[in-house]
Formats: sequence, C-alpha cells, structure tokens
Amino acid sequence: MTGRSWPRWSAHAAAGWAAAAAGLGAYRIAGGTTTAGWLIAAGGLVGFLVAVACTRPKPPAAAWLGAFAVAAFALAGGVFTVLTVVAFALTGTVDSWTGAARQALCLLGGILFTATAVAARRRAHGLCPRCAQVHDANEPPPPPVSKGVRRTAIAGAVAFVPYVVMKVLWAIGLRIDGMAGPDLTTSDGLYGFLGRYGIDGTSLAALMGMVLLWALVSQWGQVVPRWLLLAPAWLAALLGPYGVVGMGWVLLALTGAVHSELPVWVVAVGALGFGGFGVAAAVTALSFQRRTRPRCVNPQPLPHREPS
Repeated sequence: MTGRSWPRWSAHAAAGWAAAAAGLGAYRIAGGTTTAGWLIAAGGLVGFLVAVACTRPKPPAAAWLGAFAVAAFALAGGVFTVLTVVAFALTGTVDSWTGAARQALCLLGGILFTATAVAARRRAHGLCPRCAQVHDANEPPPPPVSKGVRRTAIAGAVAFVPYVVMKVLWAIGLRIDGMAGPDLTTSDGLYGFLGRYGIDGTSLAALMGMVLLWALVSQWGQVVPRWLLLAPAWLAALLGPYGVVGMGWVLLALTGAVHSELPVWVVAVGALGFGGFGVAAAVTALSFQRRTRPRCVNPQPLPHREPS
C-alpha cells in the first residue's frame, strides 16, 4: 500500500474508519450518551455502506456523492485541527488532548472519504482514478494560473493584513481603541519565547500563510515537491468555515442578538483574516493541484466501457 496506489485502498480504509466510528457510537450509547452516540453510530454505518459501494468498478453517483457528504460531515468535526496544530507549535501544549485526538480522527476520516469520493467519481466517468485523465499520447500542456485564482490569492493575503497589523501593534505594547493585547511573555514554548522579544507568533504564522498563497500561484512554487505546499494549504482551507461562522457572529453582535466580552471589531478582524485566507487557500490549492498533477507512469485500470 503506497501513496500512489491510493485509489485502490482509500475506500477500504474509509470503510474501516467508518466501522470504528460506528463502534464508538455504540459504546457511547451503552455508556448513556444517547444523542451523540446515535449520531456517531448512524454516521458510521452510513459511511461504511457508502465506502463499500465506492469499491465497485463503476460506482453509482449516489455512492460517490454520499462519500462527499460523509467527508463534509467528518471535516466539520476536524475544522479546528489547524488551530490546534498552530497552538501546539507555538506553546507546546493544547487545551485538551482528547479534543485534539478527536479533531485529528475526524480530519483523517474526512481525508479518507474525500479520496474515496474522488476516485469513485473518476472511475464512474471513465477516467483514471489516480490522475483524472484519459491516457493519451497527445497530452496538452497544463493551463496557466487563471486571473480569478490570482485575484483570490491576493484577496486572501490582503484579508490577513489587518490581523497581522493588530497583532504586531499589540506585541510591541501599543493599544488599539484603548485595548491592550495579551501578555505574550507569560506564554510557554515558542510563543512565549517570541513574545519576550516583542514578536507575536500568530502574526508570523499569518505571514507564512501569505507566502504560501504566493507560492501556489507562482512558478517558483513548482520547484518543490507539490505535497509540501498542498498539505499545509488544504489544512489551512479548514479556516474558511471558521471565518465564515465568525463573520456570522459579528453580524449577530451588530444587531444585538449576541454579546461578548471582546469588542466586535476584534472578532471581525480575526474572522475576516482567517476566513479570507482559508477560502483563498482552498481555491489556490485546488488550482495548484490540478495544474501540477503528474501524469501516471503506470495508469490505473479503467472501468470496462461497453462500445456505443
């Protein structure tokens, strides 16, 4: 089992993940956690049936559409994984190891079912499940980056600028609208080390994210192994829903429907930065993945197609 053979084993791995989820749901039901237990058990059972259906040589549309739906459900549970990873990298700790493990497992399930759905859809349409191509000697060159993708990358980077400025000003001890930032010097790990020198680690992470967007739409980004850019880009894409939910909260706060100790503008700056960057990361990662997709050396077998 190798990375290049993922279309062959992804559905089986997804079925195993779903079976484990169904078992966990049954365990929670037995322990008295009925609502969450039934939800997890039902989702696991549906996921198992969908994954099994996707192993067919030419799966029906309902199978790969169902796999995409299960992937979305699982990714919703792992949406905060990127924030947990950043927090661990900067501080060396996480709020809850149990919660972090749950997020990671949900993310794993989302990845497995996404791969399952993609491979099944390609087989259903008579394409190579690995590279989504009909293997032909006259292969056209990859298309250039579209203007829309470039503009999305720029917009995602610009959306992060207010967040970076806010964090930098707070890190050097300045107040914004009378509000001071958190005391970084008391933090642990790398975050505290940088804070003692007046540097906010999250602002550095945001700047690295901007560079990532630039790399995904530039020629120089293609000189490194594609997974070095795609892995963090798809992980960063999980910030998109987080930002969208945050902006929804801002709208509710402006109407007086919800209240918070934090000023609304602080939440708005964070939601705009994370949401804009997350959406841009998803768009640019998808474009980069398609443009740099390698041609199969040993094509995967295509489903049998009856002559018309």
